[in-house]
Amino acid sequence: KIINLKMNGRIGGLLVKNSSSRMMRNLMSKRFSLTQSSNLYMLRRLFCTTATTEPNKNVDEIKKQITQYPVLVYAKSYCKHSKMAKELLGKMQVDYQKYDLDLIEGGAEIQQALLQITGQKTVPNIFINHKHIGGNSDLQRKNTDGLLTKMFDEAKVKYVV
Repeated sequence: KIINLKMNGRIGGLLVKNSSSRMMRNLMSKRFSLTQSSNLYMLRRLFCTTATTEPNKNVDEIKKQITQYPVLVYAKSYCKHSKMAKELLGKMQVDYQKYDLDLIEGGAEIQQALLQITGQKTVPNIFINHKHIGGNSDLQRKNTDGLLTKMFDEAKVKYVV
């Protein structure tokens, strides 16, 4: 991705064109007490998103779906992380609503709207009890920590352990 700010540079494989040298020094310094990989992640989150400033007509529809379904998953049929999340929910026999964005019309626009709503660029995008919980790794972690069943209980969702 190419960014137009003030000075040219390359940070961790990310080409930054015309970036502010002060901003880059601050982001990459130990001043934030973050590791270099954390700083790189922060830079990529700041500069590499593809969110559009145009209003997305799907945002309202997605917000409606979030309030409508206790467990909602936006995924892609070929994505291994999406498959893992769907497998866990299936194994627990959770009744959930799923949208495979690569198989439905307007899937790319829906993913763009999800980015606007959640700030998450990747799939799966998972909502439980009308709250965004993140992606597959978040779902798996909540399951391992025993929080997932509590979330299902709060949402009055039936499941099998």
